[in-house]
Amino acid sequence: DSIGYFARLGSQSITLNGGTNVGSMSTYCLANNGGVNTIEMYSQEYGYCAGGLSSVLHTLKPFELLRTYLQDSIFCSGSRIFVGYNAAGLLYNNNVITAQLSDASGSFTNPVSIGSYAVQAPETDPSGIITCTLPSGLNGNNYRIRVVCASPDLTSPDNGFDIQIRSSIQPLIIIDATPDVVCSGQSLMLNAIGTGLGMNPQYAWTINGTAQSFESQSISIDTVNAITNASVQITSSLTCASPNTNNTSTQVDVESIPTVYAGNDAIICEGESILLGSQFNENVVWYPSNGLSDASANAPFVSPSVSIIYYVNSNQSNNCIGKDSVFVLVNSIPAQPVIVLNGGQLSTSLLSGIYTWFLNDVILDGENSNSITINGLGNYQVQFTDTNGCVSPISSVFTIESVGIFQEQAITSMHMENQSLMIQAPSEITDYSIFDISGRLVMSGKLNFSTQIPLSGINTGVYIIRFSGDAILKSEKFVLN
Repeated sequence: DSIGYFARLGSQSITLNGGTNVGSMSTYCLANNGGVNTIEMYSQEYGYCAGGLSSVLHTLKPFELLRTYLQDSIFCSGSRIFVGYNAAGLLYNNNVITAQLSDASGSFTNPVSIGSYAVQAPETDPSGIITCTLPSGLNGNNYRIRVVCASPDLTSPDNGFDIQIRSSIQPLIIIDATPDVVCSGQSLMLNAIGTGLGMNPQYAWTINGTAQSFESQSISIDTVNAITNASVQITSSLTCASPNTNNTSTQVDVESIPTVYAGNDAIICEGESILLGSQFNENVVWYPSNGLSDASANAPFVSPSVSIIYYVNSNQSNNCIGKDSVFVLVNSIPAQPVIVLNGGQLSTSLLSGIYTWFLNDVILDGENSNSITINGLGNYQVQFTDTNGCVSPISSVFTIESVGIFQEQAITSMHMENQSLMIQAPSEITDYSIFDISGRLVMSGKLNFSTQIPLSGINTGVYIIRFSGDAILKSEKFVLN
């Protein structure tokens, strides 16, 4: 209706004529302090207002013609065209916006009106499109078009570029292929471009002898693996086009993509290296650089600290890039084992895998569990290999000395008699083992309370006998003469 409403604090205020009155009457504007202020609407202008703390800030914007635009640059004489224009501000009077045509040199000294549009005031920013008809018999390349307004007397800038108006136009068309170099397996975009086609030309594509259902200016081929022959038939929408239908074709050559090999996916242990790629790779670049020996090597060594995907590109002179990748899984190495003494045994943490025990740097064959029975004097070590094949650091040395007592237990009697060792021992001691001075096991056996151990089969020298039993470990030295 003729009244516009807006909220003001706890009440309601109005603005006359819904905010469109343009005479001497006031239009109201709400200030930030809750007050109502007025702004006068002057002839041929309108105002923007914004509330201040104690007053209203406002600007007045006059009507103006900003731009003239066309959708093409080639037209037929005597044909109908559409001329667009942009305007801003408030148009106070009923008015007529007229499109004018220059002469063939672009001069508007004697413009020709080619169409008009009536605008009913008041209206703000009255942009629009004018339906126009070009004069017959025109032939030139430098025409321009502008729009004018009678009241106020305003003239827009012209359309900004030269236009051709002809009695007869011969269309020119080409097929543009993107990208310029097509690599095997890539997509291809074909675009029909030209002049003299009008605003609504019709397209009919043929690819490698097969008619396509696409009727647009462009056509996309998802995957190209061989030479592609493309043709398009275009029917111009210009009434003066001669010939009206035109054909063009093109051949798109397809470049091969170089073969590049990154290698098979691999599993390594932390700290290990592995060879990737192939000696047949050429012009390659590897990335990322983590643990990479040489980013440009055909077959580099890699030693990553964590699991990683390596990528390799091969770039040939035709700019077609071969790509491949390889995943390297890095397993952590097991922690260094720790040896503990437990009765007559040495042991370490029980894990799933294989243990390798050493005595004086020599592997103890058959000892592959997490514990062993002590079978010699000297320096013991252990190394662990997990189910991934990753090997731990070797343990610190655990030394069994010539006399080592886990639990003190006296031997009742031990002496030499007729090349035999005579022993009396408590029942808790059940086994004996005799080692030479180098730690080599010479013999072993079971003990009774009184046992005679014949020594006639061994050489004279210094020996160590180890007594063991339940939670007992004791060693004694004796000399065989």
